[in-house]
Parts: sequence; C-alpha cells; structure tokens
Amino acid sequence: NTGVLAKPMTKHDDWMGTTGFRPFAHNTMQESFYTGDIYHTNPGTGVMGRILDVLKQNGLQTSANNVDNGPTMLSGDQMFNNPVYSVSTKSPSILNKYPTIANLIDVVKTLNGVGETGNSLMSEYWSSQVASALFEHEQMHEIAVIPEFEVT
Repeated sequence: NTGVLAKPMTKHDDWMGTTGFRPFAHNTMQESFYTGDIYHTNPGTGVMGRILDVLKQNGLQTSANNVDNGPTMLSGDQMFNNPVYSVSTKSPSILNKYPTIANLIDVVKTLNGVGETGNSLMSEYWSSQVASALFEHEQMHEIAVIPEFEVT
C-alpha cells in the first residue's frame, strides 16, 4: 500500500494517531490524494480546485469538467466560485416515464420559456434554467441513442 504521509515515519512509529488520518485505509488514502490537505487548512477543497483558484486570482477564467466521479478534487474555495461541470458516461434517463399528461415536457418548456415584464428576477431565472435544462437533456438523449455513441 502507498499513501500520503503527514511526516516522515517508519514502521516502528505511532502511525495510528499522530497524523490525523489512517494511512492504510483505502477511502482515507483517496481523500488525502484528492484534497492534498492532510492538516485540513482549507477543508472541502481539492488540489485541482485550489490550482483553479490561483489561476482565477491571476485574472484567468476557469472551470473544470468531471467524468463520473465526485467533485472533491476539483472543488476550490467558495470565494472564487469556480464552476465544476459533471458529465456521466451513462445515457440520460427518460424524463416523465409514466406520464399523466401526454406532452408534459413540452408544456413545461412552453410555460418556462415565456417571460413577462412584471415577473420577478428569481422566477425568470428559474424558468430559463428549467427550459434550458430540459432542452439540453433532450439533446443529450438524442445523441445517446445514436449507435456510434453507445457506451458499453
């Protein structure tokens, strides 16, 4: 087994309690690798997320993409708000499998795509996000059924 060590140690040292984590447990080794923060100086952030934070501090626009994994490694400080986009290798599931209304998705897209002058900012933002999420889901589902893109 290999893992992250907080300080130089030998097999005779007390590796059970002085480092703050257990170096031989698989889950703690993964967490230590993803975060690179064994002393928890910046909890909840990962190595790559902190790199993105530094790039953003230097004036660059940053974001990260994540495939089928938790965003721990890519999470930066909340102050910098670097977006982390997650992508699945699985096909998107069918929305509204058991419809009570035949064209419910179209109705929702129509209702959420219409804005009026008297609407609040929050409702307009929510509506636009719902409409674009449904549209993107529809596009991803169409792509996923193409035989060339089938994941086995």
